[in-house]
Amino acid sequence: MLKYSLLVVAGLRRRIVSTTLTFLSIFIAFVLFAVMTGVLAGFDVLLESFDDARLRVISRANFSETLPLAHLERIRRIDGVRQVTAGLAFPSYYQEPGNSFGGAAVDFQSYVQVLPELKIDKAGIEALYRTRTGATVGRALAERFGWQVGDQIPITSLLLMNKNGNMNWPVNIVSIHNKDPNDNTMDASQMYVNFDYANEFRANDRDTVHMFVVTVDEPDLAESVALRIDEEFANSVDETFTSNEKQFLLNRMRQTGDVATFVRSILFAVFFTLLFVIGNTMTRSVRQRVAEFGVLKAMGYTNGTVFLLVLAESVALCLTGAFFGLVAGAFAIPQMFPGFPISLRLSSSVWFTGLTLSVGLALVVALWPALQIRRISVIDAIHRQ
Repeated sequence: MLKYSLLVVAGLRRRIVSTTLTFLSIFIAFVLFAVMTGVLAGFDVLLESFDDARLRVISRANFSETLPLAHLERIRRIDGVRQVTAGLAFPSYYQEPGNSFGGAAVDFQSYVQVLPELKIDKAGIEALYRTRTGATVGRALAERFGWQVGDQIPITSLLLMNKNGNMNWPVNIVSIHNKDPNDNTMDASQMYVNFDYANEFRANDRDTVHMFVVTVDEPDLAESVALRIDEEFANSVDETFTSNEKQFLLNRMRQTGDVATFVRSILFAVFFTLLFVIGNTMTRSVRQRVAEFGVLKAMGYTNGTVFLLVLAESVALCLTGAFFGLVAGAFAIPQMFPGFPISLRLSSSVWFTGLTLSVGLALVVALWPALQIRRISVIDAIHRQ
């Protein structure tokens, strides 16, 4: 086995510049594959974390439009509704726009009941009630910026202007939520502030919210309750659109187009081009070494062995480039998408798909030159020297 390995390595080193450039092409392609596929997988995980039986109520016009806070009491009175809470979108950044993160201004008393995946301890809840400018930040967000309980930080809202005519909102961190690594990772990357604070000091649209979150008495009632809510506000100035959480996320994604199809189209174009790059490298490499393969045959190597050597060279090159590309992609994803609602990691299925794809590419591009070498006679091969 060692001698075959040495022959494979020697074959790859025969044209080191061409091999290096091809390796880099494979490496970059699989970095792109890892990042894009990892993000798509992250959306799937995010989708699974949402509840089919919990409803989201937004403006029928679009998500950025607000609804009157007075809708809350009318929703609460609808048959089948168990609990309801409201949220004002509060995406922000810290120090510079690149340090953005998600968040909301909420009434904590009702919010933690409707969304129990937000884990705030009793001391944290009490501190939030005592501190008007208080905020709770998720474990992942606190680690990202090195924040601790007691810190007063200036954040800049991406949506809300304050009474002073700017977007600056100083907050006091009084709690860190979702501390356990097993807690909901989406909330661990978010900041939540007191709704009264945001509502009192916002420059306009006071007493309005972006969303209501509703739980129902029975999961089977979710669809009918959604219809009742929308009927309650039909033909009014502030009509609503109600859907379960999974459908809500899918609708938000569709607003930016079919992300999955777009990503797959890019990857198809990249790998289609890569097919020709690797194929050209292997074909030229084999063509320039026909005489060397003839010598191997003359030394007793069978046609099948020579055939497998060519395939092994291609597999070794593609598999190595793909492996290091996936490793680089795995490290790059968290840095490229620090504000993503959940921690992005390459799943085992992405690793398996990537490495399998690399082997498949290697075999496809090397099959024809390997067959040519297998069929050529010793005399014809040596005469080509």
